[in-house]
Amino acid sequence: MICIDCGYIVQSGFNDLPRNYKCPQCLVGKNRFKPNESSTDYYNGLASQKAANKAAFRAKRAAARSGKGEERGSKRERMKAKMMEAQAEKDTERKKKGFFGF
Repeated sequence: MICIDCGYIVQSGFNDLPRNYKCPQCLVGKNRFKPNESSTDYYNGLASQKAANKAAFRAKRAAARSGKGEERGSKRERMKAKMMEAQAEKDTERKKKGFFGF
């Protein structure tokens, strides 16, 4: 329902509001509201767009995860893997020298 004086939109539960309900913006009575079908269509359109955006994001994320070889994952994940490999090499060199580095 939409207020015909100021354009305030009540999205749901208008019939559940008390008879003495007044528009919060312009303080007119409940009888100054009329059905607004386009607002329902607008909110349904937003919901469908949100669902489409989620699906696109999931597809993009799945494509990034299913990459090949070194290209797999994000740049941060690749950098982390590279650092872990470098640390593993340093650890093997230290083990060869012994506990005190001799």
